[in-house]
Amino acid sequence: MSAIHQIVPDPEILLALEIPEAAFVLLQHLASNNDGCSRARPAFLGNLFGEHTNPANGYITANPNAARFKEAITEHLLAAWQWLSKEGLLLPLPSNVAGWVFVGSRGHEAVSKEVFDRYRRASLLPQSILHSSISATALSAFLRGEYDIAVFASYRAVEDTVRRVCGFPNQLVGSPLMRKAFDPNTGPLRDATAVAGEQQAISDVYAGAMGLFKNPTSHRLNAFDSPEQTLSLVLFANYLINLVYERASANGFAI
Repeated sequence: MSAIHQIVPDPEILLALEIPEAAFVLLQHLASNNDGCSRARPAFLGNLFGEHTNPANGYITANPNAARFKEAITEHLLAAWQWLSKEGLLLPLPSNVAGWVFVGSRGHEAVSKEVFDRYRRASLLPQSILHSSISATALSAFLRGEYDIAVFASYRAVEDTVRRVCGFPNQLVGSPLMRKAFDPNTGPLRDATAVAGEQQAISDVYAGAMGLFKNPTSHRLNAFDSPEQTLSLVLFANYLINLVYERASANGFAI
């Protein structure tokens, strides 16, 4: 039997999944020799989400702080249940009007074809340290295995942050934006206390990140297709955003 909190150990990761993705997690749980796995062993909605059987309880047992997610987890999985029913993966028990359902043959086939490793892999991406501008878009893309989108979203977030903090126009983008923001002589985000070589280096890092990591995802498909590589690049973008806020604070910007 695969409990939902064992399939996706982090409740925040579960809540970050799109409904169809959360539905496949619920489907794996129901199909794994649990209530609902077959016509002979159907499941009932009220039983699954009872006071003592609610899947959120597993998260709370593992970490009492997860209690704050109980209502959200319940609603998320209820929506997932509805999605499975709509797609014909959960079927009503024949000659039954009380709401008992079971995982049909299409549902079991779907479980065997789904690659749940990406959900487990998602735990490598520490959401708690991600800046909100990255986690809002890059996390869900990473969970879906859309690594190009995750990288692009992360470095677009860096670009948007620099532009907004500096008050630059929307027309200024990419490497030119970074060169202007970190110009050793006039850049709003320059570190005047650093030696000249370091000031130039930070300008090069930001400009290079735009050219090397953001631009390729704009120009071609599958520029980044490895979860490990994507993880490193997302975390580096996160570092760059945090550094922008450090420099803005040090230079007296009202953020």
